[in-house]
Amino acid sequence: MFPSKYNKTEKFTLEIIHDLFYYIIMDISYESKSIFKIII
Repeated sequence: MFPSKYNKTEKFTLEIIHDLFYYIIMDISYESKSIFKIII
């Protein structure tokens, strides 16, 4: 689908996106735990 010269860039971009999603999800879960602690 992509020319071979773009493969490394595409992989790098996907890794960054994956890491961002991971940190966002971890942050949300941490925040929601804090909210639950406040409620309880």
